[in-house]
Amino acid sequence: MSKTFFAAALAATLLVAACAGQPKTAAAPAAPPAPPPPERSITQLAGDVYRWQDNQHFGVVLVTSDGIVIADPLNKAASEWLKGELATKFPDKPVKYVLYSHKDFDHASGAATFPDARVISQEDTKKLLVPPAADAPITGFAAGLDTNKDGKLQKAEVESNPFFGPQWDNYDADKNGEVTALELFKVQFADVRPPDGTFKNNYTLTLGGQSVKLIHVGGSHSSDMSFMVFPGDILFVVDVISLKRVPFGGLADYDEAELNGLIGKAKALNPKMITGGHGSVGTVADLADLQQYYKDLIDGVKAGIAAGQSLEQIQASLTLDKYKDWANYQMRPQNIAGIYAKLTAKS
Repeated sequence: MSKTFFAAALAATLLVAACAGQPKTAAAPAAPPAPPPPERSITQLAGDVYRWQDNQHFGVVLVTSDGIVIADPLNKAASEWLKGELATKFPDKPVKYVLYSHKDFDHASGAATFPDARVISQEDTKKLLVPPAADAPITGFAAGLDTNKDGKLQKAEVESNPFFGPQWDNYDADKNGEVTALELFKVQFADVRPPDGTFKNNYTLTLGGQSVKLIHVGGSHSSDMSFMVFPGDILFVVDVISLKRVPFGGLADYDEAELNGLIGKAKALNPKMITGGHGSVGTVADLADLQQYYKDLIDGVKAGIAAGQSLEQIQASLTLDKYKDWANYQMRPQNIAGIYAKLTAKS
């Protein structure tokens, strides 16, 4: 055998001996499982009107002889998916218009995916898309997470929240451990394209002989909120009315008179079908179920308070089993907390 072989063998033996005396290196932790792919679809509602889905968010598509109208682009990734689907299903039908139900980023992001389309919304949208001042306090849903009431968010306040916690590093742009209203706005509204055209009260868009009516209803959720009526008397409503779905969060903007007023406006339009930005497709008859949910919720919280129960006790006992098959049922404790806070604040 050659000297080279013996040298190599000796080196290998010494290496094995050296490694044998070293502590074993811990195995690298397993990578977290990849999130499931988003649930996306396009479903025909009636005629040329389609409902399109991105997980728990929904919009509407109207296909006409002269092009396509999209109501709510939802988000950038979903809009890019939709663009490809429309190009496949309806070749030679360009997207001519994108309509906003209101300015909220989880419904109005992604219109830039359709650069040649004209974006239309109620006139307040432009004002609502102006960035807040550097010292402005956190408002809206996020304000409910500001437990120390300093007008900002700290990581400890939101790390357990499924919407804010995972996004913390994106929101805290300057890495100072807190997030201001301006920092939050810059991230959330980064993909919301301002409208090209606006209207004040009502507006009718006609394309290819088919019309969409936009009706400004406003309200505390967002002052630019609009209902839309598509061909076939299909009513599109977002956030303020959702069918067969437990309302989101702590109901910070809930007002009984306002909700009943919005439901009254929806009924007055006499739609054959109602499709929402969340929840199920239904009819006018389903609006009564939503009103009954709020009644059962409020009556249950009132009864718990009258019995001397704490918030935690009411959340445990007020199960609202009638609504267990509704989407978002897991929000029941937050709904209870919101109503409890409103009722106890008045006493």
